[in-house]
Amino acid sequence: MTAPATAGRTCRRRSALAPFVALAAVATLLLAGCERPSTAAYVGDRGISASSLDKAVQAGLASSAAMRSAWGSRESLYRQRVLSNAVYHQLTLRAAARAAVSVSEAEVSTVTRGIDTTLFTQLGIAPADVRAFLRDVLVSGEVAVKEHAVGSSYSLGLIGVTSKAEATQVLAALNANPNSYESLVAKHQGSLPDPQNVTLQQLARLVTGPALLKLHDGSNLTVSTQQGMGVIHIFGIDRFDLTKATETQKLQASVEIYPASRSYVASVAAPRVKINPRYGQWDPATGEITTLGNSALVPRATATASASASVSAG
Repeated sequence: MTAPATAGRTCRRRSALAPFVALAAVATLLLAGCERPSTAAYVGDRGISASSLDKAVQAGLASSAAMRSAWGSRESLYRQRVLSNAVYHQLTLRAAARAAVSVSEAEVSTVTRGIDTTLFTQLGIAPADVRAFLRDVLVSGEVAVKEHAVGSSYSLGLIGVTSKAEATQVLAALNANPNSYESLVAKHQGSLPDPQNVTLQQLARLVTGPALLKLHDGSNLTVSTQQGMGVIHIFGIDRFDLTKATETQKLQASVEIYPASRSYVASVAAPRVKINPRYGQWDPATGEITTLGNSALVPRATATASASASVSAG
């Protein structure tokens, strides 16, 4: 009757090993999410170490009283911001090489001249890092413009609908016959009888993320409006023409189309991005690191508007 005793010893041995098995499983998950736990992120085969991230975070918080006031109590969120921009910088380097785009020191100086760097505090960008951030803004803008990812203006129509079912019917009709817009408008209140020309910034209030970058002549999509719902029809898109633009106009366009250009650079032909799970997850639609259920995005309008004004004044 030795079998029961052997079974008992086996069970006890398995019980004793259980914590180590569990620990190994956790380690495997960490390594699966990011090849080395000491690495904060990978962009392709290039790693961003956790130690360098921590140093950047501490340096940023120590750079000014405004930074400490804005982010001192939200250090984990600030760490996401710093890592997001570090990852995005690597993406802009690759995008610039792919599109044969370069931004000179003089161009960056044109944007930063006279700019109030404290406006970038809300973005989690320390004063010393503003110049590098704006360089990435300019690079991503010129890449998006050169590769025709965004337009300077859009001619669109809007058909008002009251339900998803009605939106589906309108979309089907427009997709089947783009020339049916006029007849559909007559049947739906709250519609635009004639095409309206809007800028990228105006359109971005209705269409966000990757959908904004996929628009083309004849596109149809459902959007939320102040009145409820609507179906947009794109009659035409005017593209930026870099061959006719002055340096100042190119710079201003790059600033104005951000963050649409950031989304483009992050989502199109980009290398694989892997984020250590303890910092969040990468969202290629925005080029940001987010936390499940709680976006880490910070509004960029004020700072980028200031940069645009700086270019215009220059």
